Amino acid sequence: MKYNQDFIKKIDKKFPGVDNSKKYPLAYWPKNAKPLWNNPINGFPGFYIDNKFFFMPGFPEMAHPMTIEALDKFFPLKNKKKRYTLLAHAKESEMLDIMNKIPKSVEFSTLPKLDYTSEISFAGDGAKKVYEWFKNELANKNIKFEECGD
Repeated sequence: MKYNQDFIKKIDKKFPGVDNSKKYPLAYWPKNAKPLWNNPINGFPGFYIDNKFFFMPGFPEMAHPMTIEALDKFFPLKNKKKRYTLLAHAKESEMLDIMNKIPKSVEFSTLPKLDYTSEISFAGDGAKKVYEWFKNELANKNIKFEECGD
């Protein structure tokens, strides 16, 4: 284990003129760890080891951008699929009956957020049709949503 000095500098820059020693353990990583910096919430990095083990903060708003950073760096897609995404103003549990009807042939993911919304995403063959169906099902349940675009 060792302290990541770039992270220590980031902590000191973010909180100047105070004793930051209690924050320094955040920067105490395995010796071969490298940072994942893409954290738009507080700028504090996660890290990875051996290009295959990834450690990130637990909140999706922090971890999601770092996950994208790691995926882009280590697992680039050659053929990106068209993805259809929306933000539903509901908890996952409120939509389980709809989600259970999604055909297994369509790639489906849901990411619950701290504000009790859920980011819902579809990809693959037939994704557009299922996406449109899903929006209708949400409307039938009076669940508001916003389309996220491309």
